[in-house]
Amino acid sequence: AKFLREEAAATDVDPILLHDSCDHQEWSPARYALLAAELAKSGEFELVHSDFDAYLRELIAQRDRITGRLAGELRDPGISIWGEQPLEASMQWLIPGVLSSRVRLKQANAQCQSLLTQWAEPFTAYAAATLGSQFAPGYFDLAWRRLLQNHAHDSMDGCSVDQVHKDMEQRFDECRLIADRLALQATSQLAAAVPGELKDDEVRVTVFNPLPRDVAGVAEVVLEIPTTWPQFNEFFGFEPKPAFRVYAADGQEIAYQRLAQAMNRVRPRLRTTKFPENVYSHHVTVALTLAVPALGYTTLTVRAAKPETPTRHPEVPGLATAANAMANEHLAVKIEANGTLTLTDRATGRTYRELLAFEDCADIGDGWYHGLALNDQTFVSTSCRADVALVQNGPLLTTFRIRTVMSVPEAFQFDRMVRSEKFTELVIDSHISLRPGQKHLDVRTTVNNTADDHRIRVLLPSGTNVKTYLADTPFDVVERPIALRKDNHEYRELEVETKPQQSWTAVHDAKQGLAVVADGGLLETAV
Repeated sequence: AKFLREEAAATDVDPILLHDSCDHQEWSPARYALLAAELAKSGEFELVHSDFDAYLRELIAQRDRITGRLAGELRDPGISIWGEQPLEASMQWLIPGVLSSRVRLKQANAQCQSLLTQWAEPFTAYAAATLGSQFAPGYFDLAWRRLLQNHAHDSMDGCSVDQVHKDMEQRFDECRLIADRLALQATSQLAAAVPGELKDDEVRVTVFNPLPRDVAGVAEVVLEIPTTWPQFNEFFGFEPKPAFRVYAADGQEIAYQRLAQAMNRVRPRLRTTKFPENVYSHHVTVALTLAVPALGYTTLTVRAAKPETPTRHPEVPGLATAANAMANEHLAVKIEANGTLTLTDRATGRTYRELLAFEDCADIGDGWYHGLALNDQTFVSTSCRADVALVQNGPLLTTFRIRTVMSVPEAFQFDRMVRSEKFTELVIDSHISLRPGQKHLDVRTTVNNTADDHRIRVLLPSGTNVKTYLADTPFDVVERPIALRKDNHEYRELEVETKPQQSWTAVHDAKQGLAVVADGGLLETAV
């Protein structure tokens, strides 16, 4: 009764929503009957076994009485265990470590959501509306069912037993395969419906834009060039190159930068009335300037050149300014000997140093928490060796590869509660790219993980002296304090520096700042 009176005093409306359960526990009919009998004696409260819909109907009927206002993200940690408040008084925990627990599940979820909402659904709708294409809605139902089955809180949080997450991988695979097939089917139908006849020495390429805004700039496209088309050789015939030119929808030739090629690739061509047949082609990756309308497409015509005719475009000036540096009109980037980046904003003159450093520490936690070890050793890559390679250097795209090798303890020894004296090498491979007109730096990093019981983070110092930072959430952009609460040591569950993001985090002062965009299922950030 005391608990209910406290809840009633904190609630503006008559209905009070309570849960008589915890995760995997069932409700108890015997306890239910006892509570109902006791509450009936007081006449102050009535116990109703209800559901969310019924509760919401009562809530809406009394919405004019709701005057209380809560501000903030409601992410306060557990209250103090000291004084009169016993530890068992509340089983409410924030469990903040689930943001990065089993991160591959988060990445798979982001991929499936993107395939369904940005590719399969909109372009299937366009194909059906404009071409009368038929599709089976049951496939969408099944894909969404498999995806949502993975969204149960302990499942998506990555904090259940291994078998649960093995089952999730199977569901993600089903969702991804269905969504990918539907997207490919719809975009293929739209591409095939583009008017205009093709000659024998021409191939049409359709480039789609799934974003709700126009896109213009340098894009990388893999062209499948027929193996029967002419080739040419540079110098003395060391490496033959397919000879072709690229034209926009208006017939104007588009200059391109040749990035890579894989010769004599094979893939199946599937027809409804024939057995699969093998199709051979040369896969040539090019960078070229494109403009694609929002949720639309543009077409390119690739035309074979005459035999032994070089199809070159200007390769200079490239964006590389030194063996370890590059720049465009907005940014200048230098790769330091230890693999970190020095980035200069040429408009403001602001320089950011030691970007792309890596930090490794022990993690003795579980699926709910990053566990801090008292006997820890934190390693940083700023004293490690780095190998730097220039991968591409041209007027449309310049890419450097940075290979950093960190030696870290191979595991945590829980019998002694220390990090192992035996070390293993972590190979961290980053590709950084810059294009003309681009105001951001692209970074793609792969970690070859050979260690256990540890946490690795990328460090990107902003050099900005401010008290708050910004991060996006599914529904809003929030501003958070950087410093942890001063009375943090008095809480039974400590507040941690890592907080949620949807895809980006930024810090800024009155003149400039730094934003880090990490889309695709990386949901944890810290400033």
